[in-house]
Amino acid sequence: MKRILLSLSCILLLVELSVSQEETGTFNFIHRTAQVTLVTPLGTNGVDAGHCVNRLSFNILVGHAAGLKGLEIGGFMNTEKFYMYGIQLAGFANVVSGEAWGVQTAGFANVNNGDATGIQLAGFANVNHGSSSGIVVSGFSNVSDGQATGWIFSGFANVNNGSGRGVFSSGFANVSNGSVTGLQLSGFANVSNEMRGVQLAGFANLAKGNFSSLQTSGCINVAKGDFNGLQLAGLTNVASGNFKGIQLSGVLNRCKKLNGYQLGFINYCDSVESGLPVGFLSIVRKHGFYQLELSAGETVNTAVSFKIGVKRFYNIFSLGSSFLSDDVYYGFGYGLGTQFLETNDYTANLELSGFCLFNTFTGPDNMTIFPEINSKSIQLNQLKVTFGKNISQNMSVFAGASINVQESNISGTGDDAVELSPYTLYNKTFSNDVNLQIWPGATLGVRYDL
Repeated sequence: MKRILLSLSCILLLVELSVSQEETGTFNFIHRTAQVTLVTPLGTNGVDAGHCVNRLSFNILVGHAAGLKGLEIGGFMNTEKFYMYGIQLAGFANVVSGEAWGVQTAGFANVNNGDATGIQLAGFANVNHGSSSGIVVSGFSNVSDGQATGWIFSGFANVNNGSGRGVFSSGFANVSNGSVTGLQLSGFANVSNEMRGVQLAGFANLAKGNFSSLQTSGCINVAKGDFNGLQLAGLTNVASGNFKGIQLSGVLNRCKKLNGYQLGFINYCDSVESGLPVGFLSIVRKHGFYQLELSAGETVNTAVSFKIGVKRFYNIFSLGSSFLSDDVYYGFGYGLGTQFLETNDYTANLELSGFCLFNTFTGPDNMTIFPEINSKSIQLNQLKVTFGKNISQNMSVFAGASINVQESNISGTGDDAVELSPYTLYNKTFSNDVNLQIWPGATLGVRYDL
């Protein structure tokens, strides 16, 4: 009996000491099976509500508790001081000062000061000051100060101050200040640090670090680090670092070192390690192809051309004149070419170009006006194969053969078709007054590598 009393005394002493420690150092939780509250403290938990952990909680308007392990339903707002494990349903908002695990649904907002794991559904916003993991859906925005993992959807914006992993979809923008692995999909813009995955935006994508996989937007893609993959934009692609893959845009592609392909109206890169820039104008700043050419031929009697790009694929811009026929014609041309053979002494080139030629005419006060944009304008297309011989480090001479196709409209002129060449293999005027002529030709000249 004495031993029993002694044991009970020891137990009571330990309990008293433990309660004392909870009162001074830790929090003393009161576990309740169920509670009903109008507005805290007007409820079954009374003034102890802030110490209670509820399994089943009904808050008619606003309820406050230490925590939840179960189900809580609130007409307006539910608040927990420490944690939430279970399901929270609120007409306006759920607020948890610590960790949340489970399901949170609110007409306006869910706010957690700790990590959140599970499902969050809010009419306006979900805000997590820790990390978030799971399915997060809101009508306006989702904000996470830590890592975000899972499926994140919002009507306007998703903002993540940590790293992200999963699917981020918004009506306007996705912004991550950390690295992202997965998919960013937005109506306007996506922003990330390093990115490994896919960015799809209606207007712009920005990766502040390295990028791997796919960037596609209606206007502009920017990767400030190295890029490995595909950039697809309606207007501009920019990779500030080394690029490996394909850049495809409606206007401009730009990168540092190209190891792949650029397909756009204008392409720019510092250097090409391997691959090819293809467009209306391609500029390679270091070790690119820059050449000036002076040529003569039976049709375009004199021409000066500037070639730019790389030897495998370059652009040709020309000015020329034809003065050996009855009238003098001036014009400009554009073409594409490739140097398919190169040795120490010899080169071979294949080029396709087109010239628009115009006849001069006399205007008021006998002033010569150039050019005459009328029915006597001529479209001349040429396919040339030339062979060059180097005569110095930067200079070469060349000669070659061409196939020429001339198209002109003689409607309303009262004249016969213009014959720029002294001979033709094919010459026919169709019922729509379009004249077509075909003949072989020759060309020769001198080139200087810039």
